[in-house]
Amino acid sequence: MYDVIFDVETNGLNPIQINARITCISDMDSLGSQIICCEDDEKKMIEEFFVFLKAREPRRIYGFNISFDVRWVIL
Repeated sequence: MYDVIFDVETNGLNPIQINARITCISDMDSLGSQIICCEDDEKKMIEEFFVFLKAREPRRIYGFNISFDVRWVIL
């Protein structure tokens, strides 16, 4: 099991705002493996994020301002 750190970059402050979208998701586990997704396809970035999480089976997930980021990947 690993700890995972993630960060989401967006073009807005509210995920339900018109044209608001995720522009980049970066993840790193406690061993240093990382993935950075910066694509036009927001759905694909979110899917890759969850594939990364599932493969790591994290015991803890950390992030800067995580309450903001979680709203974007859950909606």
